[in-house]
Amino acid sequence: MKKIFAILTMLVTLLVASVSLAAAPSLQDNAKVMTPQERQAVTALLKKVEADNGIRCVVVTEKAIQGTPADFANSLVNNVYTDGKNGTILFLQVTGNRKWHVSTDLKMKEAVVGQDGLEYMSKEFLPLLKKGDNVGAYKAFATKAGELAAYYKANGKGWEPDYTVPGAIIALILSAGIGFIYMAYLRGTMSNVADQVAADAYINKESFNLTYQNDMYMGSRTTVVEKASKSDDDNGSSGSGSSSNGGGGGGY
Repeated sequence: MKKIFAILTMLVTLLVASVSLAAAPSLQDNAKVMTPQERQAVTALLKKVEADNGIRCVVVTEKAIQGTPADFANSLVNNVYTDGKNGTILFLQVTGNRKWHVSTDLKMKEAVVGQDGLEYMSKEFLPLLKKGDNVGAYKAFATKAGELAAYYKANGKGWEPDYTVPGAIIALILSAGIGFIYMAYLRGTMSNVADQVAADAYINKESFNLTYQNDMYMGSRTTVVEKASKSDDDNGSSGSGSSSNGGGGGGY
């Protein structure tokens, strides 16, 4: 009888744990920055993004936290929101010190490629966050996260900007060359314009009289200050689980 009771207790514990995990809400407004109606609207969008892409898309607000935003966000992704079939992405806002952080697990890290992927999202939600439009910022985050997840799902690789460094250099050289040729053409069409190797040709020596000259060197001073190490996560991912977590954050 005791064995049966122990087995039943273990099964109930496992059931409660699994239900608790599945019930972890995708929106946790612990800082209370939204109205109930706003929470419903954001929750609906998060659920739609999750259903469309098979991911976990989470928004968490806190007034204050222990540790860095990166540590806090990564811990939630790694220990709480682990049920995203195609990955998890989480947006954390700490209202007390006006910090934000986006964290992804290893799967979503493939969809949100480095700094380019983070900038793709943050350029949409960060201006809204700075203006105090929290709801707009959360919706922008969810929408862009969904777009990156959908792109990865359709193409088998993460989105990256459509440019290359060699291409940019070639374009710069070509534009400089075209500009030089055009200026040479303009000079050739002007009969009163000719190249000069020095400025002396343009000076009327009868127009001034130099009576005194004195060059004075005042000296210079160079000061080297060691750059302070970052204690927060203004750029890139950091903190616990950073080897498997992607994302980054900063202030607003």
